[in-house]
Amino acid sequence: MQDLSSYYYNEREALTKGRNYTPGEQAFMLNKVGRRMQKWTFNHRLKEIIERTGNKAIIEKQITTHHLRHTIATHLLEQGMPTHQVRMFLGHSQLETTQLYTRVSDRQIRALMR
Repeated sequence: MQDLSSYYYNEREALTKGRNYTPGEQAFMLNKVGRRMQKWTFNHRLKEIIERTGNKAIIEKQITTHHLRHTIATHLLEQGMPTHQVRMFLGHSQLETTQLYTRVSDRQIRALMR
């Protein structure tokens, strides 16, 4: 939380000074020229972080930000967050899209069957 706060109030502000930045930009993470960071940049940074771990098992999984999105949605559901709130968190307009993104755990299926 401290790192994100520091980025938002210190580093992010420095990225927007004197640049062609739109104050209404809703992107939280900005690139070095003050614009919305692109998906490939996030994946590139994630790959660098994963490679620095030196853990071959993790490196071989080819994890992407899309995988992290699935994982976060699944964990939120497993912790009891209602599906419609997960839908809003992910920014989906249709609940069906959220249901495709998430995997229901065996534990959840057993609980529903009871």
